[in-house]
Amino acid sequence: MKTTCSTDKLLKLRQMEQHCYSACHYLLQNEELAVRAAQQTLSELFRSEGSLNPEIVKASAIRHSLKLLAESRSAAVCALV
Repeated sequence: MKTTCSTDKLLKLRQMEQHCYSACHYLLQNEELAVRAAQQTLSELFRSEGSLNPEIVKASAIRHSLKLLAESRSAAVCALV
């Protein structure tokens, strides 16, 4: 039973993968960071118990993108010091 649920969830995430990556790339304007943010988003959503819909995917993608953006800017500032 759990395998079927996991498979269904995985298929749904695969359908939303491009939308997720596009949102991440739009915010980050950096392919490498966008891939990382999308991977983190999809991984988090796969592990979550909640339902999946485009709004949840977008919100999670934004959250992960902004976190990576802050980390990358912080690392850049530290490199200058």
